[in-house]
Amino acid sequence: MDWRTAAVSVACMIMCLFAQVLWLSSGLAAAAGDPASSPPGGPSAPPRGLRYYGHYWVESKPYGSHLDEVGSHCNVHFVENVDGLRKCALKGVQCILQVRWEFFAGGGGNGAVPNPIRPDHESFWSKTAEQVTPYTDRVEAFNMIDEPYWNGVSKKDLDTAIAAVKAKFPRKPVMVIFAVPSFTPSFAVPAGADWLGFDCYDSIGVVAKHLRFLKSKLKLHQRLFLVPQSFLNKAAPTDEELPKLNRQYYDLASSEPLVIGLLNFGLFTDAKAGSIPLTLQMQRKIGEAITSNDRRTQDSSGGGSPRR
Repeated sequence: MDWRTAAVSVACMIMCLFAQVLWLSSGLAAAAGDPASSPPGGPSAPPRGLRYYGHYWVESKPYGSHLDEVGSHCNVHFVENVDGLRKCALKGVQCILQVRWEFFAGGGGNGAVPNPIRPDHESFWSKTAEQVTPYTDRVEAFNMIDEPYWNGVSKKDLDTAIAAVKAKFPRKPVMVIFAVPSFTPSFAVPAGADWLGFDCYDSIGVVAKHLRFLKSKLKLHQRLFLVPQSFLNKAAPTDEELPKLNRQYYDLASSEPLVIGLLNFGLFTDAKAGSIPLTLQMQRKIGEAITSNDRRTQDSSGGGSPRR
């Protein structure tokens, strides 16, 4: 073989190797949920980090019972109290249990009105914890209080409340969702919380900005939730625009490995199912993409314990 033939052979080998690398890269991008690889009309499978999908207020006294409406494409359900937890247990599904009122009796005032921890929180929480214990396997996480600083809760009292929950259920994650007006230079996350998020019903660009801010404040063990909206406003004024915004939330969550879940807000509280049918179709597709495989096994730094 002369040098010309050898050079041609080497060039062919390099081209073949390059083609294989391109093929492998495209396959990995599809497996990771690359939006460019998504089939028309629905999202592709998400990366492994994104594993929770659910709605706020699925079981509550003011907004009713909706487990049957969203159970097929959600694997976590926000419930108001232990009664909602019992209903989840009867249906064999997982819940995020609110424990706000065991610790904080007030709220509102845009942070201007103090909302100190209840003086009777120890006995109140102890009683609730006893009621929770028979259904512990159905509690995926405890929701401490939404928008705590905006609702007048001090960081010290929030830390105390989280520690009390952890003392009873040390292997369960504690969730806290913040209001974005609280994102000031002095903002600090509660170190004991495991799952953190924020509500911001604006364009996805604004949401992404706040996500970057909260991510910059995280401790090593903490993970993130996004809160997509299920109601119409200036960011999504029609049922044609709202599904697009929900899809953008999914794509944003898929692009950030620290985001482990989407917890939708607004259905049942601000919108009826019949008023946003296209949005619900998109949410079903997103939920099915996330929950098609059991993705709820916690990693070593995601809070809580492995599912048994």
